[in-house]
Amino acid sequence: MIGAALYALYLAFVIAVVTAISSFIRSVLVTSIISVVALIISGILTLIPGIGAWLPSELSGATIALIGGGDFTYMGSMLVTVAVCAGLIWLSMYRLDQREI
Repeated sequence: MIGAALYALYLAFVIAVVTAISSFIRSVLVTSIISVVALIISGILTLIPGIGAWLPSELSGATIALIGGGDFTYMGSMLVTVAVCAGLIWLSMYRLDQREI
């Protein structure tokens, strides 16, 4: 149950990233390419020992780690993910409000 909630939080982060990128770019193709590249870079940054445990992409593997009997060490990445999601959603709302249709 906790693993599913952590993965849902990660999916909220993915949606916030895509929404923020789409608020700057009108092309669907370019938005999707930049979003995939940004999420891949986020996943690669997880491999850095000092900051990896704090990144939102750390939550994507939480279910498997918790099922395998791992300790719950995801509080830092949960807090960062919530803060980043809030910031990205605010940025998206601000940008989309300024955009002319």
